[in-house]
Amino acid sequence: MKTLLLTVAALLVARQAGADPLRLRADAFASAQSPVGLLILQAEDSQRDWLDAEALVWTGVTELDDSGTGDALVVTLRARDPKGRGEARVGRFLVASGAIMPRHIDGVSARGRLSSGSELEVFGGLPVVPRFGVDAYSWLLGMRISHRLSEGAAAGLSFVHERERGFIADEEVGFDVALAPSKWLDIAARAALDLVDDPGISEARVSAAARKQAWRFEAFGTRRSPSRLLPATSLFSALGDVPSDEIGVGARWRAAPRLDLWSSVAYRRVEELATSMMDAGIAGVNGYELRLRSALRLDDKGKGVVAFEINRQGLDAYSSWTGLRTTTRLPVTTRLLLASEFELVVPDHSHGRGAVWPWGLVALQWQASSEWEAAAAVEGRASPESTSAVSALLRVARRWGAP
Repeated sequence: MKTLLLTVAALLVARQAGADPLRLRADAFASAQSPVGLLILQAEDSQRDWLDAEALVWTGVTELDDSGTGDALVVTLRARDPKGRGEARVGRFLVASGAIMPRHIDGVSARGRLSSGSELEVFGGLPVVPRFGVDAYSWLLGMRISHRLSEGAAAGLSFVHERERGFIADEEVGFDVALAPSKWLDIAARAALDLVDDPGISEARVSAAARKQAWRFEAFGTRRSPSRLLPATSLFSALGDVPSDEIGVGARWRAAPRLDLWSSVAYRRVEELATSMMDAGIAGVNGYELRLRSALRLDDKGKGVVAFEINRQGLDAYSSWTGLRTTTRLPVTTRLLLASEFELVVPDHSHGRGAVWPWGLVALQWQASSEWEAAAAVEGRASPESTSAVSALLRVARRWGAP
């Protein structure tokens, strides 16, 4: 019997004053102005579980003339080997391979696994142009090869070459390695090298973690360029995600069977910090980041969680702030789940942008039956970019066919 999962996600309300809003969670590709909607179609066959398809389409209305608009973010057909030896995809999708930066392409990808522990992935196609437009002589090719060196060691090498209108737009090599020399020690490292324009490291991370009974200690170092910044999914990520070099240490303590405590301290070096008070940025800023976090699981399986976090970031007068964050996930009944996230950021110097910047998200999920599921979320915020903004998300899903 065939099964079809239909998900309709519509942003019902989006009202704001100011510039681009922070992104609503689940928007992985674009910051969308109101009113917009998201249509997700997924299809699979229980008799042929090696084949499935997915489509994710953005729809909206332009602000100038209220005309309809839209675009396909994902349209893929995927085939998997039943024995787990590989898979292939064709269509429009996001490809993330090792340490290199993810790409949004119209193309194909194939991955194969060997009994020796090696894995090879190749992908290629055209960089995505809105509404399936054509950008002549623009294309990209990439690959990743990885090998399991032993039971506790694996390494990978990635490469991508991209051209825009016939000229080299990007070329990147990535390395990643993971080691577990003992049961109590994990070591991981990855780095991406930009081979075009200004050759050098565009992103790198090294970490070592040691475990002993209820304790876990970690030392880490990162380097990230502006091209590696991720979409903002909360006020903390929007304010703290800046191109920088960072080195720090952290610790986690399982204080009780259901209570975990985290803390970390890091030194940050920002080569150039843009400000909203002057056209030029500030070069060579030294700063720090402090985090304290606790999480209490409300049941043995961790279905219910209450977490609290304090974040302190100090760079300069324009970018130093203290933030508080609370998150909850509460199963009200066996079919009803309530989740919330709230943040308050207090800048050291507001410069007329507000003394406190709040952000919050409340979501509700209801499993009506084995076929029907519904979820809704409301987000509100105020920040340097948005004086005020409210967004809402509604998701309804139904499954047809025998399980």
